[in-house]
Amino acid sequence: MYADQFIDRFTHIEGHWEEPLVDACSHPHQNIAGNAYRGCNRSFLPLVSTFRGYRLPLWMTAGQMQDLSVWPRKGTSGVPVSFTDIFIRERETGRRSKVTPEQFDAMTDEQRREKDLMKVFRTRWYKVFNICQTTFSDVYPDTMAEIERLFGADGGQRMDSPQLDDLVSQDSWLCPIRVDPGCMMASYDRETDSIRMPPKFRYSDDRAYYSALLREMARSTGSEMRLDRGIWSDLSGDVAKEALVSELSAASMGAVLGLGVTMDASSERFLKKWIDDIGAQPQFIYEAVREASRAADCLGSVLGLDMVKGVDVCQILERQEKEKAEKAQKRKEERLSRRSDTGTVRIQQRSHSHRRL
Repeated sequence: MYADQFIDRFTHIEGHWEEPLVDACSHPHQNIAGNAYRGCNRSFLPLVSTFRGYRLPLWMTAGQMQDLSVWPRKGTSGVPVSFTDIFIRERETGRRSKVTPEQFDAMTDEQRREKDLMKVFRTRWYKVFNICQTTFSDVYPDTMAEIERLFGADGGQRMDSPQLDDLVSQDSWLCPIRVDPGCMMASYDRETDSIRMPPKFRYSDDRAYYSALLREMARSTGSEMRLDRGIWSDLSGDVAKEALVSELSAASMGAVLGLGVTMDASSERFLKKWIDDIGAQPQFIYEAVREASRAADCLGSVLGLDMVKGVDVCQILERQEKEKAEKAQKRKEERLSRRSDTGTVRIQQRSHSHRRL
């Protein structure tokens, strides 16, 4: 299912280069508790959301839907996401140790050998549903209206990025970025570890300039001095995969910046290879997305776009329920007050009647 989503998207995007690979959204994709998805999910969920037309970057598990008494709409299917569980194991017995990953990291190599411990990474998969796939809006219309106001996507119409402009002008990227008026094509040079960019006026619009810039920044993270993707060991074999990593990284970061990043038209020569490789070996796309997520994390760290706590739907529901209860209590008190006043008036009227008699 994971691979099929990418095959469908790449098949659709061919010949539609003006469409962004991922729709812009100024918020990271998150669960209903407000926790942003990380790792491969950070690149995968926006792509699925774009392809299926979901307007909100908000997801929930089957258990969370059951707790809220909402259900998937007819004909919808969940999306696979991964969760990496990190724990410490005793090598000899194979049992899970009481030592935490933080304690393990603080140990010296000698201490780890003495205790015979090893760190284990276990990836688990489960399904989530976008809030637009569920009956949430039917059950909680007021909450849904508030959520839509809070997220307020701009549809990727933004054309400027002060963050990227400042990064270039202040030379604050991990390697030098040179804007050369004589340059006709953006490129990253491994030998000099520098990015060469044409000026903005050479592009059809500013968004195309930022798209090219983000792709080259993503490529520069693959250097052996940084994430060391080993992409230059065999250029003829890895260049297509590296192009895919840079496209996914640029699309992911561009979406958070509010830019609908479009793919490089020169990537057309890789599309068929990507589709064939994914179809023959689905693990290929998972590895590419994993590397793209690492590159996006690197870009986000430098740009100050670290994943922060987002919109907590549960808190919104609790607050709204509290407000409803307070309004109901106020109305009840007002009714009781009116009844009390009416009763007092009637008693006074009866008293006057008795006096007249």
